[in-house]
Amino acid sequence: MTEPDDREAAKERDETTEPADRYPTQGAAERARKRAEARAAEEAEGGKKKTGRRWYHNVIDVALFAAVAYFVKVRFFDKEPEPPASKPAASAAPSAAPSVMTRASAEVRVDPSASAALIETVPPRVMVEVLELSNKGFVKVKTASGKTGWVAAQSVVLGP
Repeated sequence: MTEPDDREAAKERDETTEPADRYPTQGAAERARKRAEARAAEEAEGGKKKTGRRWYHNVIDVALFAAVAYFVKVRFFDKEPEPPASKPAASAAPSAAPSVMTRASAEVRVDPSASAALIETVPPRVMVEVLELSNKGFVKVKTASGKTGWVAAQSVVLGP
């Protein structure tokens, strides 16, 4: 029952709409003429022609320009100069031997072998000086007590 009422309402709406609204190409000349008259009236008044830009468009433009300028400045102009390469002096003292820290209690041995005689056991987290590396997985170290021997490489870690 409501269907015929809806159809009648739609038909009435179609009859009341203007042809220019129903068909966009119809009345295009009339719309163009009205726009031209409005432009002519505006020029005759001497008023400022509207560009469609609001005040906040200019604010956005300035903000974007500032952001781009800051990026360019930081990216290309604020680089710290690289320090000149320092040349070691001929009379300078040789650098200290690297030191390592024991992970767990490390066994210092006479030779780079797990079956070699034990010299000393170094407690965990003690710094020892590296003297030599072995391809057998051992490191020759000098302990805090002054004794020299070989320690398994996995029982030491590079220290500060």
